[in-house]
Amino acid sequence: MMRWIQSIGTRLEGRLGALGWSALIVFGLGRCHDVLNLVIKVGLGRWLKNDDFGAIEPISSALIILAIPVTVIFQIGVKSISRLDAGGRGAERTALLVDLTKAAFVGSCLSVAVLWVLQPYILSRLHLESRGVVYLVMGGIFIAGWWQALYAAVFQGVRRFWLMTVTAVASPLIVLVLTGLLVLAMKWELTGALLARLVGTLFGLVIGFRVVLPLFRGERAPYSEEKSMLRTLVLPMTVFIVAKTVLLHFDRLFVRNYLFSESAGYGAIVTIGQIPMVAISAIVLVIFPLAAAEHADGRDVKRFLVQGVGAGLLVTLISVLILAAAGTPLLNLWNRDAFGAYGPYVWIHTLAMGLHGIIEILASVEIARHRYKGLWWLAIGTAAMSAGLYFYSSRVDLLTLLGVITGTRALILVAMWWSSMRQEAAASNKAAAA
Repeated sequence: MMRWIQSIGTRLEGRLGALGWSALIVFGLGRCHDVLNLVIKVGLGRWLKNDDFGAIEPISSALIILAIPVTVIFQIGVKSISRLDAGGRGAERTALLVDLTKAAFVGSCLSVAVLWVLQPYILSRLHLESRGVVYLVMGGIFIAGWWQALYAAVFQGVRRFWLMTVTAVASPLIVLVLTGLLVLAMKWELTGALLARLVGTLFGLVIGFRVVLPLFRGERAPYSEEKSMLRTLVLPMTVFIVAKTVLLHFDRLFVRNYLFSESAGYGAIVTIGQIPMVAISAIVLVIFPLAAAEHADGRDVKRFLVQGVGAGLLVTLISVLILAAAGTPLLNLWNRDAFGAYGPYVWIHTLAMGLHGIIEILASVEIARHRYKGLWWLAIGTAAMSAGLYFYSSRVDLLTLLGVITGTRALILVAMWWSSMRQEAAASNKAAAA
């Protein structure tokens, strides 16, 4: 039976290629993760008070923005792990993994001090001034995130995507059960919802490290050559992570700060509007290490760019058409009184999220082949959007906000594609001249 399943997998991989096969695995298992998270969000939308439900997305966004250094460190690590693994340099890979573990330990210790200093500011901006217990649980989630990022980088770097998705399915199952117990049965409200997430994260850490621990036990060798590549990647990767994170999460924090009465409804819009990212995230997850590994072997990775962007555009178009018709019925079914009026806005957010996913696909391939000029368009567009919304916050309503975040992404994507094609043409002319 197992041989028959493996033979089917081999044939599918040969037919779909590395990108398509890996994305299929991640999509198949990872969608279980998304469905479970959606069930949790739907339950919270019914069980929590509007103000508390409206805090869920901003809290997640605040934690993700605080975790930008975590993301930068381990995304750079993914590229090097992938390169060393593809080159059969196992001893150097082990040494790198040990160093990344040290970075996670130091980072998680420093995070305690940072969270203590920022506590009054963060709680006031999230309209949670009297929720010290909530902040304590938030801090636990953030600190655990250092270790979660470490094992995720290992899974992604050695291209064992199915292992990554197994933990992504197991954790939400725990969260789902605990959310029902703590929020619905024990009435712990927002604190219970976040505590369930913390326990789920810790459970995922146990599973993840039991799987990757053998990779840390091999022989070690210096990786000085790889360190020089790591240093050249720090600036572009930092620009990419900062810009894409702020671009994705600025609107959620903006609504919580300046359109507070809309925060619950906007949380519902975001929950449904993220659907295209469910599919596109599978492509984003696998395309970077695959492109990095092939580029390290001297192969052309342009096909990843064309396939990835094409798939992203198709997913976005289908999602927008479906949710333009189904957005209002879905929100009415969820909670007509609280969310029904926000149905007409869902398709706009869906379009914005689809464009965002395509931007990440394009940027991931460009970084994998060491082309960074397009990232400056991402940074400039994100900075302009954030500054404009902040300085004119008193004039911004929900429809204006959605128009701005969608239009900004469209302009960024066009500019980045133009930059990529210019660099492609320049490289082709140089090769022809040689």
